[in-house]
Amino acid sequence: MAQDERAVMAEMLVVIESRFAGGGGSAEDRVARVRERLAQLRALEDDVEFQGRVTDDWAQALYAALCQRYGLEAYRLPSQRKTTAMVKAPPSFVEQVLMPCFRVLRGHMHDRVAAITGQWIHEVVCVGGDQTGASGDLR
Repeated sequence: MAQDERAVMAEMLVVIESRFAGGGGSAEDRVARVRERLAQLRALEDDVEFQGRVTDDWAQALYAALCQRYGLEAYRLPSQRKTTAMVKAPPSFVEQVLMPCFRVLRGHMHDRVAAITGQWIHEVVCVGGDQTGASGDLR
């Protein structure tokens, strides 16, 4: 991933976290403020168990990492499918921070993986410049 793409994705986290817990400072400072605000919310709101569907391994890793970033634990019950992701948190935190961050970063991650995959197919799989079928459309 190019440096400018990393910067764009990091800036998206800054914007969302700053809306929730105030702007400025290093990533560590922002995360500390978000965690502090989360603790304040827990005094006002009960944690609710949220269940979502996360369909690919990369998105699951992203979801788990975001939960860990904010001091939450992503989990799955033994009887649940691999695509199920659970977390217990105040509803306003999930709605204002966790899910917006997840959606934005997942979208950018998906776009980047698609670009890399398309480039790889074009350069490695399509020998001799033959682009037949390279669009991914099946007839």
